[in-house]
Amino acid sequence: MRVIADLHGGDENDPVAVAEYEEIKDKVLEDVSHGFGFSISMKALLRSFIYAYALCPFLCSWLMLTLNFFSAPPAKHGHIP
Repeated sequence: MRVIADLHGGDENDPVAVAEYEEIKDKVLEDVSHGFGFSISMKALLRSFIYAYALCPFLCSWLMLTLNFFSAPPAKHGHIP
């Protein structure tokens, strides 16, 4: 409530701030009572798991291999570095 009140001039008794707080609170309670809070959390957790442990390492490895292949200078025959 304090954050919303700060957005509306700092008065916690401001009718607009109180109405906005009640609207947010009612929406959260409605979502939780319908189970949306848990299902959204599980979807977000699964998505972050897929990105972090499957997709990102694959893409990072592919990108590094591709950049190394195309950016390597041509080999000089008969020259040992």
